[in-house]
Amino acid sequence: MDVTLEKPSAYLRKVYVTLPSALVDQAYERIYRELGKQAAIPGFRPGKAPKSLLDKHFGGRVQSEVQSRLVQDTLFKALGEKNENPIDMPKVEPGALKQGSDFSYSAEFEVQPEVKLTKYKGLEITAVDSAIENSAVDEQLESMRKQQSQLVPVSGRSKAQRGDTVVVDFFGTMDGKPLAGGQAENALVEIGGENYIPGFAEGLEGVEVPGKTTLNLSFPADYSVADLAGKPVTFDITTKELKTKQIPELDDEFAKDVGEESLLALRGKIRKQLEDQRAEQAKEEKRQGLMKALADANPFDMPPSMIRNQSERMIENATQRLMQYTGRRVNLSPEEIQGLHASNHAEAELMVRSGLLLLEVAKAEKLEASDAEVDAEIEKMVAPAGDQAERVRAAYNDPNVRQQLRYRVLEDKVVELLLKEAVEKPRAAKEEK
Repeated sequence: MDVTLEKPSAYLRKVYVTLPSALVDQAYERIYRELGKQAAIPGFRPGKAPKSLLDKHFGGRVQSEVQSRLVQDTLFKALGEKNENPIDMPKVEPGALKQGSDFSYSAEFEVQPEVKLTKYKGLEITAVDSAIENSAVDEQLESMRKQQSQLVPVSGRSKAQRGDTVVVDFFGTMDGKPLAGGQAENALVEIGGENYIPGFAEGLEGVEVPGKTTLNLSFPADYSVADLAGKPVTFDITTKELKTKQIPELDDEFAKDVGEESLLALRGKIRKQLEDQRAEQAKEEKRQGLMKALADANPFDMPPSMIRNQSERMIENATQRLMQYTGRRVNLSPEEIQGLHASNHAEAELMVRSGLLLLEVAKAEKLEASDAEVDAEIEKMVAPAGDQAERVRAAYNDPNVRQQLRYRVLEDKVVELLLKEAVEKPRAAKEEK
């Protein structure tokens, strides 16, 4: 076997393999024997049919299997000779195949990029503002007031207006036939709300209550039920009651209703919650800023397959979360997947690039994640699990999961080191709140 290697780029490799005719003929003989044992040819016992007859019936299959077998048996031996470890499946380009002749093929593949640390201490990152403004506390209180609102009858008028809630019975028809699922009694419709198809809630603005009205509408063109998308529908509606939201006063009584002793105590609790949330956000923003600075300071050529694989993991994780949230499996079209890859590209590249650099920093600083540190991290995640603690612990002690966790612990140690060594610059004026 003759093997030559080319290095078109820092991460791209191309290997050329030539196999001697003797090896080619052995592969043919092996495939003929295997095929002869399986082939059912009239007039011949299994394994006794001549090659000429096998060629007549299975010539194309023989060629394909010989070629496949030769590549399978020799490609990774050839790569081993050249000390190359592909990170993706090599793309094989076979040459002409013929008994009694040498067989040549080439294979192109990507390898782990060579990462050289130029600078990782004293990286410059932008300071992160973690302050909580009083207005944020006020907004949260206002949201809580609205959540505690109650519907009360409207007095002094009988026409619905924006912000009102109308109690209705409705009956939907399409082409004169009842619409499946298009009927309800005592439904609550908020004028200006978004719980119904476009035009339904808006169509009730100004109607008389009690009274009757008819709405001629159409389902949106992108409606989730394909059979209804873009189709016209008629709703006969009986308006029964007119109500409005009564929002409680913001005082000590309101605070007590939501479990606090006073409005002052409630404001303090909300501020603490917002500060904790902002602290986590600030921590992640600072981490992302550090990763960007690390990547910018240490450029290297990146194999496209690594970025693509990371993007695929991001898409898979997102669809899994969506399925858990909605209970529905997400089926993406090829165009949608391609669009997601395009939008993910920059983030995926940064994740891969910074991850490789963090490993190099760990080597340079001789940092490791000990078993004790991994165990401690597992116990932190087990603590909130309650009755499911043992199940969660067992899941994290799976070797593959544990290895992923070990890397995360190591990554956190490296990030902590880099942040201690980093230099924070003030936020630009336009970034300040």
